Amino acid sequence: MRDRSATIGARIREVRRNAKLTLEALAERAGIDPTYLGGLERGQHNPTVATLQRLAKALGVDAPAMLDDLGSLSRLALEKRLTARVKVLNDADLRRAIGLLDALR
Repeated sequence: MRDRSATIGARIREVRRNAKLTLEALAERAGIDPTYLGGLERGQHNPTVATLQRLAKALGVDAPAMLDDLGSLSRLALEKRLTARVKVLNDADLRRAIGLLDALR
């Protein structure tokens, strides 16, 4: 879980810096404690969905953008990740997943 926290924290820091905001300014906009935000960015805490939504709103991005760590993966790594997820789906969820993928075409 620590690796995921560190990944999310690094993503929060990246989006904050791209927005040219200080940690304190983002904390104020999002209504959270700056010390807590610093801990999030260092991967010391796991943010709640509500916290991620508040940060995303304060940064002017969609909440899923706060979790987007896929941009740095190669196509092969992405395909392996997708394949691993598909293998564990039950039949009904597999049908839904295919429908979602078809909608992307």
